[in-house]
Amino acid sequence: MNTEIKIKPITKKLDTLYIVNVSVRLDSSATITAFITNEEGMGIQHQLEMDSETYAGWGNDDEYVVNWVMKELGLSYPKK
Repeated sequence: MNTEIKIKPITKKLDTLYIVNVSVRLDSSATITAFITNEEGMGIQHQLEMDSETYAGWGNDDEYVVNWVMKELGLSYPKK
């Protein structure tokens, strides 16, 4: 069965990023679970795989992970 249903797109402002889980395979890679919500608390969950090359650049700065997640999801910080 192949059913096509036309819908009206609804756009909501996504405004909050949560990094809810980081599962690290030491000296190898990481799986990062991120959740993005809108102003009503509705959200979308994403599971991202950080490869070994990207993981190697992590170092001691956890902001690296936040920036990487934002880049992977096509997000940017709000303009002030």
